[in-house]
Amino acid sequence: MSNQYGKIKTTADLDKAIKEVHARRKKAGKGFEKDVNRLKNHYKPANLMLGAAQRYVPMLSWSGIGLGIIRGLKKRLSK
Repeated sequence: MSNQYGKIKTTADLDKAIKEVHARRKKAGKGFEKDVNRLKNHYKPANLMLGAAQRYVPMLSWSGIGLGIIRGLKKRLSK
């Protein structure tokens, strides 16, 4: 048992300590809930795709991508 509870002598002290524990537990639960919601939002499929695009698209040149699209369209239209 913690030293902080060794000072409890009356029922009023006990009630006060219980309320403090409940308040701390409730505050910790809210913080945990926020963390869980942040993780859920971070790992949504759209966010994962956006993160991948931001990470790997700069390695490709936009002109190369554009030329590839145009060449592909030309091949399809010429058939």
